[in-house]
Amino acid sequence: MPKILLKRLHDVNPSETRFFTDPGSFIMGAQTLPENSRAVLTKTYPSDAALAKALETNQVAPEIKAILYDNESWSFTPSEEQHDLDRFEKLAADAVHRSGRLLIATPAADLVPVLNPKVERGQRYDEPAPRHCPHGSALGSRRCPGA
Repeated sequence: MPKILLKRLHDVNPSETRFFTDPGSFIMGAQTLPENSRAVLTKTYPSDAALAKALETNQVAPEIKAILYDNESWSFTPSEEQHDLDRFEKLAADAVHRSGRLLIATPAADLVPVLNPKVERGQRYDEPAPRHCPHGSALGSRRCPGA
């Protein structure tokens, strides 16, 4: 992120620049961070296939330290991945960890009716989809059971 953009952000709302100094901030869409930043550059992939291909072909810049696996019930996540969350999150975690990066797994709530056809789309999901978390991933703000 060019320094001029950070300065403009600071001019508009100085408190917002704190996100760039917090090591717990994951910044998506930027190629670089301001000097002395401790935030983590993050890249998003909607499928394990796209993520694996990018890593195998060295298309992920070395500055990217975290990968967000954004699997959802949409055309960008193959149907096979939507129906087998455990397997594909494990594959994604293995590939990302081999590259020395952090995986952020964000399975969307719209996968609940994919995994349980009795749940109607658009309805409130009172029960989470039955699943296991791969080692090292988190589900929402809580750690996965047994992790």
